[in-house]
Amino acid sequence: MVCWLTEGDFGGLIRLHAIGKGPNDISNTALFVGGTVGAFLICIAVLPLVRPGPRWARILDETLLRSLVGGVLSIVGWNLGPWPGLALWWMQHSLNLTLPGDRFEYAFVQGRG
Repeated sequence: MVCWLTEGDFGGLIRLHAIGKGPNDISNTALFVGGTVGAFLICIAVLPLVRPGPRWARILDETLLRSLVGGVLSIVGWNLGPWPGLALWWMQHSLNLTLPGDRFEYAFVQGRG
């Protein structure tokens, strides 16, 4: 299955992923780059607010290090899938921290899982 953007979006047809691969077949390189860029943007926006004292060079060094960690965590999180969330929900359920009569399927659909 191939996803295409329509002609009106960017002036032509653009393939979003390779032919023969589904949208869930994402390479680890793409995950790492996406996680690194996302973590960089979040850190560069938040760290100056949290630590106003250090110079920009220190903030940039810390941001780059945390961005690499974000890239690695994106690969780990994608490959683990829903299993950590399921384990956490079962732990909450066994400690009676969920709603009475609540099931994982309902919590997963409603965004509480």
